[in-house]
Amino acid sequence: MFKEKGIDRLGVHKEVEAEPQQTEASKPLEKIPPHSPQDCSVTIMSGATTQELHLAHQTVRDVRRLLKDSFNIGSTAVAIVNGREVTEDQLLNPKDRLEFIKKAGHKGSMDRMRKIQSF
Repeated sequence: MFKEKGIDRLGVHKEVEAEPQQTEASKPLEKIPPHSPQDCSVTIMSGATTQELHLAHQTVRDVRRLLKDSFNIGSTAVAIVNGREVTEDQLLNPKDRLEFIKKAGHKGSMDRMRKIQSF
Protein backbone atom coordinates (compact mmCIF):
# COMPACT_ATOMS: atom_id res chain seq x y z
CA MET A 1 0.00 0.00 0.00
CA PHE A 2 1.07 3.55 -0.64
CA LYS A 3 -0.49 6.98 -0.44
CA GLU A 4 -1.52 8.63 -3.64
CA LYS A 5 -2.98 12.04 -4.33
CA GLY A 6 -6.25 11.90 -6.13
CA ILE A 7 -9.60 13.50 -6.68
CA ASP A 8 -12.69 11.96 -5.18
CA ARG A 9 -15.98 11.84 -7.06
CA LEU A 10 -16.94 15.23 -5.71
CA GLY A 11 -13.78 16.82 -7.13
CA VAL A 12 -12.01 17.23 -3.80
CA HIS A 13 -8.23 16.71 -3.78
CA LYS A 14 -7.12 14.28 -1.08
CA GLU A 15 -4.61 11.58 -0.27
CA VAL A 16 -5.89 8.05 -0.54
CA GLU A 17 -4.34 4.68 0.12
CA ALA A 18 -3.95 2.66 -3.03
CA GLU A 19 -2.69 -0.75 -4.03
CA PRO A 20 0.09 -0.68 -6.60
CA GLN A 21 -1.23 -1.89 -9.92
CA GLN A 22 0.84 -4.34 -11.86
CA THR A 23 1.18 -3.31 -15.48
CA GLU A 24 2.67 -5.39 -18.25
CA ALA A 25 5.93 -3.44 -17.94
CA SER A 26 6.16 -3.94 -14.17
CA LYS A 27 5.60 -7.72 -14.23
CA PRO A 28 8.72 -9.68 -13.34
CA LEU A 29 10.55 -11.05 -16.34
CA GLU A 30 10.79 -14.77 -16.82
CA LYS A 31 14.22 -16.06 -16.03
CA ILE A 32 16.10 -16.92 -19.16
CA PRO A 33 18.78 -19.55 -18.69
CA PRO A 34 22.21 -18.01 -19.14
CA HIS A 35 24.08 -19.00 -22.27
CA SER A 36 27.60 -20.13 -22.01
CA PRO A 37 29.98 -17.97 -24.05
CA GLN A 38 31.09 -21.15 -25.76
CA ASP A 39 27.55 -21.72 -27.09
CA CYS A 40 28.24 -19.20 -29.87
CA SER A 41 31.97 -19.65 -30.32
CA VAL A 42 33.57 -20.48 -33.64
CA THR A 43 37.26 -21.18 -34.16
CA ILE A 44 38.66 -18.85 -36.82
CA MET A 45 42.01 -19.56 -38.46
CA SER A 46 44.00 -17.64 -41.04
CA GLY A 47 47.69 -18.27 -41.48
CA ALA A 48 49.31 -18.35 -38.03
CA THR A 49 46.35 -16.57 -36.38
CA THR A 50 43.80 -18.68 -34.50
CA GLN A 51 41.07 -17.44 -32.17
CA GLU A 52 37.75 -18.58 -30.76
CA LEU A 53 35.21 -15.81 -31.34
CA HIS A 54 31.47 -15.44 -30.77
CA LEU A 55 30.53 -15.51 -34.45
CA ALA A 56 28.03 -18.36 -34.69
CA HIS A 57 24.99 -17.61 -36.88
CA GLN A 58 27.06 -15.27 -39.09
CA THR A 59 27.88 -15.98 -42.73
CA VAL A 60 31.41 -16.62 -43.96
CA ARG A 61 31.11 -13.37 -45.94
CA ASP A 62 30.32 -11.41 -42.75
CA VAL A 63 33.24 -12.96 -40.89
CA ARG A 64 35.63 -12.30 -43.81
CA ARG A 65 34.53 -8.66 -43.94
CA LEU A 66 34.80 -8.27 -40.16
CA LEU A 67 38.24 -9.87 -39.75
CA LYS A 68 39.98 -9.19 -43.08
CA ASP A 69 42.43 -6.67 -41.62
CA SER A 70 43.09 -8.16 -38.19
CA PHE A 71 43.51 -11.70 -39.54
CA ASN A 72 45.11 -10.58 -42.84
CA ILE A 73 42.53 -12.49 -44.89
CA GLY A 74 43.13 -12.04 -48.60
CA SER A 75 40.20 -11.60 -51.00
CA THR A 76 41.23 -14.77 -52.83
CA ALA A 77 41.51 -16.89 -49.66
CA VAL A 78 39.27 -19.94 -49.75
CA ALA A 79 36.89 -20.57 -46.82
CA ILE A 80 37.01 -24.04 -45.27
CA VAL A 81 34.44 -25.00 -42.59
CA ASN A 82 35.05 -28.22 -40.70
CA GLY A 83 37.38 -29.46 -43.46
CA ARG A 84 35.08 -28.70 -46.41
CA GLU A 85 35.30 -25.81 -48.86
CA VAL A 86 32.17 -23.63 -48.55
CA THR A 87 30.57 -20.63 -50.23
CA GLU A 88 30.47 -17.11 -48.80
CA ASP A 89 26.79 -17.63 -47.88
CA GLN A 90 27.55 -20.55 -45.54
CA LEU A 91 26.05 -19.92 -42.09
CA LEU A 92 28.36 -20.77 -39.20
CA ASN A 93 27.13 -22.97 -36.37
CA PRO A 94 28.42 -23.02 -32.79
CA LYS A 95 31.66 -25.01 -32.47
CA ASP A 96 32.42 -24.74 -36.23
CA ARG A 97 36.01 -24.35 -37.36
CA LEU A 98 36.44 -21.75 -40.13
CA GLU A 99 39.77 -21.54 -41.86
CA PHE A 100 40.79 -19.10 -44.58
CA ILE A 101 43.56 -20.54 -46.75
CA LYS A 102 45.48 -19.38 -49.77
CA LYS A 103 45.66 -22.03 -52.44
CA ALA A 104 49.14 -22.78 -53.71
CA GLY A 105 49.84 -21.24 -57.08
CA HIS A 106 52.65 -20.56 -59.44
CA LYS A 107 54.99 -17.61 -59.37
CA GLY A 108 54.86 -14.89 -61.97
CA SER A 109 58.08 -16.13 -63.56
CA MET A 110 56.29 -19.31 -64.65
CA ASP A 111 53.86 -17.21 -66.72
CA ARG A 112 56.85 -15.62 -68.41
CA MET A 113 58.32 -19.05 -69.13
CA ARG A 114 55.07 -20.24 -70.72
CA LYS A 115 54.99 -17.18 -72.97
CA ILE A 116 58.59 -17.78 -74.06
CA GLN A 117 57.89 -21.48 -74.73
CA SER A 118 54.78 -20.69 -76.79
CA PHE A 119 56.84 -18.72 -79.39
